[in-house]
Amino acid sequence: RKSKPDHVAAIRACDEALLLEPSNAKTHYRRALAKECLGDKDSLEAALCDLTQAEALGDQGAVVKAMMQRIRAELRKQNSAERRMYGGFLHRASLGGARENEDRVKSEREAEAAAASTNADLEKRLDGASRLREVYLAAGRGADAQEAEEAIERYQDRLLERKDREIDIFRPTAELKEEARKFGINLDDPKERQQLDRLMWDVQRVTHSSDDGQPAEVHGSTAKSSKR
Repeated sequence: RKSKPDHVAAIRACDEALLLEPSNAKTHYRRALAKECLGDKDSLEAALCDLTQAEALGDQGAVVKAMMQRIRAELRKQNSAERRMYGGFLHRASLGGARENEDRVKSEREAEAAAASTNADLEKRLDGASRLREVYLAAGRGADAQEAEEAIERYQDRLLERKDREIDIFRPTAELKEEARKFGINLDDPKERQQLDRLMWDVQRVTHSSDDGQPAEVHGSTAKSSKR
């Protein structure tokens, strides 16, 4: 297996190629392979998006389906491990949420700067999905444009969910760091913050599910109002 920097370079090369030829299924597939090799949840989910596009574009169908099954299995494994690792901390941290919120209000300017930094990943994906939607609309591919629209709404919901949190794991107070250490979580580690970020999003989706058991939109009316 190649080193992570090599995979990152491959992803960037595919990004550039897709800007010139967004309907190239093989490039979507190759980018998905590179993202899978990175192994973290965000990369795996982004790989699934690429595979969905590759499949929609009609290339390497059987290979794509097998890879999607493999990635979904890995995501289920990671979700289970993260719930075991972080579940207790999230419960305890939510009890002190009002205090964390008060700290964040006192340092509003710093928090806004931190949010701009931590949201860069989602904003990049949101921009990519928006560009893809416009390409599909221009090509008259309504079904593909709708899939891109759904991805846009998911990224918008995640951004809003981060904004509404009672605790700020990307800019944790000393008290929050100490509480996290009791559960074996190091909030000084960017990778652990990212894992916790994803779990908080997963928990939010479960706790805000609709009565019929289907995941509810975080801020559906807000997301839909931003459609073009």
